[in-house]
Amino acid sequence: MTLHIRFYDDLNVFLPQVYRYREITFQSFQHSTIQEVIESLNVPLSVVDLILVNGESVPVNYNVKENDRINVYPFFEEIEIGRETSHSEDIRTPAKSARFLAG
Repeated sequence: MTLHIRFYDDLNVFLPQVYRYREITFQSFQHSTIQEVIESLNVPLSVVDLILVNGESVPVNYNVKENDRINVYPFFEEIEIGRETSHSEDIRTPAKSARFLAG
């Protein structure tokens, strides 16, 4: 059975260098759960937050099928939005000198 799997962000540190930051074509000769596939690649489930198979979220006991495309995501602690992209202050605080005139 052929599977296609990709690990994102910090999960790549658990993989051998050759498999990092790319899709891995994985050959399995038995029916497996997604948990067994992930753990066979030495990625601990304790650091996995989201698993998508063919674009759909699945539980760890999902039985993989031929040609499944698997994306595995870690927990994200925070998302950094730089000051240059944040306009919330401008939106929330109306300008004190703004006036509207009806003509």
